[in-house]
Order: sequence, then structure tokens, then C-alpha cells
Amino acid sequence: AMLPAYLLAKHLGISLRRPVKFANVTPQQKQEILRVLWQLGGLQGKNETGKKRSVLFPNAFKSDEISSNDFYQAGTDFTGLVGRLKDTVEKKNINVSLFVDNNKQLTLPRKYKDIINDHYLKNEKLSLKHFACWVFRFVDFDFQNTPNNIDFTRVINKAIRHLFKINKNDFLWLFEDDILSGSITPSSTVIPASDIRDLFTFKAGQEPEIELSPTVNAIQAISVARNQVEKYIQLTGDNPTDKQIYDTLLQTKQLVLTGVPGIGKSRFLNNLKEKFYFSEMIQFHANYSYEEFIGGDTIEASSITSKRGKFLDFVERANSDQNNSYLFIIDELNRGNIAQIFGETILTLDRGY
Repeated sequence: AMLPAYLLAKHLGISLRRPVKFANVTPQQKQEILRVLWQLGGLQGKNETGKKRSVLFPNAFKSDEISSNDFYQAGTDFTGLVGRLKDTVEKKNINVSLFVDNNKQLTLPRKYKDIINDHYLKNEKLSLKHFACWVFRFVDFDFQNTPNNIDFTRVINKAIRHLFKINKNDFLWLFEDDILSGSITPSSTVIPASDIRDLFTFKAGQEPEIELSPTVNAIQAISVARNQVEKYIQLTGDNPTDKQIYDTLLQTKQLVLTGVPGIGKSRFLNNLKEKFYFSEMIQFHANYSYEEFIGGDTIEASSITSKRGKFLDFVERANSDQNNSYLFIIDELNRGNIAQIFGETILTLDRGY
């Protein structure tokens, strides 16, 4: 179950620096974890309640009988699985350190790809097409008109990447990009959960415990709204929104914007400056130096003077004003000699140190 736990942690935003937790979660966080657990393995439909043996992850699919050992935490009702997930991560992580556990705050180790490949993927890749079909098996997509296969597949492709926050590097490593080459046909009706369960042969006496519910379970009432569908259907590539960029900056405290001219970097920066109390922008060039950026000794009127550079001046100003937010912008970053300009200061950009 550690591979699904990794995907769930990806959805929650885990990275090398950004932590997530499965322990001591708030009621809202518990609901979110259960929602993704249901998408990853729930056998109950929207108007059903999962009891024991109600979660079957794709890595447990097999052509012969499904037994209790194949379900995730077969003896636990669906609503109790968040606590069991915490136990799974803590126990399994002792033998295979997929997560760095800092007082229940989990981040990814630097070699997490090697760990997942060696222990779970075994040099294989996941079929993105089949994985997306499974994850969205009970999910409504609100199209204004019935989509063709191409448009529907494009929406599914973007939705699965968005759900698990898959960046380009992780995507190429984790998934077989077979979704656009083999289109997915939409249906105007939701697949009955009983039809999904009928695809499996369960061992006698070890069938999923599923109960009908008079109302739709809030955790399982997942749909993709029309405005989001229309955004996915547009040919916008993988460019993030202004809000996504801003949220990333607040989380990581630093980011690099890259792209060809005309995609909106300058427009975004102009809008971004308004969100900060003070901002300063400098521009690198081929002759920009460490002394100008960090500082150093200079000769003035035949005497040596120690002088702070632009960046240290900015740091001192921000440090003296803890109540306001400050933004430092480097334009034309790639035109400068980064190693020479930053010197030892570049280590401070790696917040693992």
C-alpha cells in the first residue's frame, strides 16, 4: 500500500521540502484523505457506504480470486482507514524509508524515485490511461455538450495530472504516456459500482461489505465542475495559473519562471509586486559580479572599503521589518554566471541545509 500512499501524499502536496501528515489530522484533512482513498481503491458507489473490505488498490488486482489479504486493511470500515493509513506508513517506512518522518511531518527523501522503482515499480511504468480510467470511474465531468473522444481524453489527461500534482519529471518517470495515443470514450451515465465489483471474483465469505445509503455520501460526491472542464479542454499546455505560481512562492519562498517571450512572465511579476509591501528587481548580465550581488572589499580613494551588495542590502532591510512581506526579483537570471555571482550563498537556496 505504500505506492498508493505516495500518490495520496502527492495529492496533499508532499515534496522534498513541503511536509504532509497522516497523523493528528483535522476533520477536514481526514475528509480529503478519505476522498482520495475512495478514488484510489473504493469499491462503493456514491450512494453506498463502505464497511469492511471496501478498498482494493490497483496493485492488488489479479485474474483469480480476491481474498481478504488483497484488500487494504480488510477488517476496518472505510471511515476508519485514515488511522490505519498512518499505521501503514509508520510501520512500512521502517523497512523501506519512502518518507522522511520528522515528528509525524512527512517529506520525501532525495532518492525517493530510486526507492519506489526498486521496491514497487520494478523498472516498469504505470499505464496513465488505465490508471486514469480507474481513478475517475465514479466521477462526473460537467461538459456543456457531449464531448468527442479527443476532447474527453484531453480533459481526463489534465485532470489526473492535476489531482496528483504530477510535474513533468515525475510524470515521465512514473507513467507510461499512453493516454492521448489511445483515446477514452465518454459515457453519459455513471458506471454502477455493482458492475465494477462484478469484474472481480471474491473468495467466498470475503466479499466487500457494502451498504446502500439513502443519500449520496459527501466524501464520494466528487464531480469536476464545468468551469474546470472548460479550462482543461483548452489547448493551454502545462502552464500554471497565476494563483498556482503565487501559492507555490508562498510555500517554497522561491521559484524560477521560465518560458518563451509573450507567455506572461512580466505581466505576472507586475501583478505579483502589488501583493508585497516592498519589492526590488535587479537584472543579471554577463559581467555581474559577486561583489555587486553579495558584497566585498572595494578600493575607494586609495583605501579599502567593505560594502554590501544589492542582495545583502535587501536582506538587511527585510530583516529589520518582520511585520511585512518582501519580494526580491532577479531578471535575466540565465545571463549571469550563477556560481560566481551567488558564491557560497547558493547553499541557502536549498532549504534542506
